[in-house]
Amino acid sequence: MGGDVADPCVRSVGARGSFDPSSIAPLAEALDRAAAEHSKVVLDASGITFADSSLLNPLIPTHRTVDLRVAAPTRQLCRLLEITGVDALLTVRSTVEEAAACWAPRSAWPSSPYSGAGRCSPSARLSAPPFRPVASGYRPVRPGR
Repeated sequence: MGGDVADPCVRSVGARGSFDPSSIAPLAEALDRAAAEHSKVVLDASGITFADSSLLNPLIPTHRTVDLRVAAPTRQLCRLLEITGVDALLTVRSTVEEAAACWAPRSAWPSSPYSGAGRCSPSARLSAPPFRPVASGYRPVRPGR
């Protein structure tokens, strides 16, 4: 449940399957291990098929400990992040590579079909085919606040 990206300071943690109170422990342990060894962690969320609010339990403390990025979330996960307001807290990107590169200067970021500021932005959700990564950019606050 993890791997390294090109940057040796960044640890990628892959999440696969569904996450609820009975299944969150392995992911929480993987994030804890990654945070103990690296200051920058990317959660590859492309394999998450279902997640309830119990997924937020390891994400928020990990975010407080290290610089956490969420990569390639599904529509359902984007919705969970939006409903709970966690999308304003976490940095969300469309790919693992983009999430890892976003620590680099903006000129080094890979090009993405999901341009502009935002997390799980509505325009990206509407234009993307079902079950494709839909998040991009970074928005530190919600619109209208």
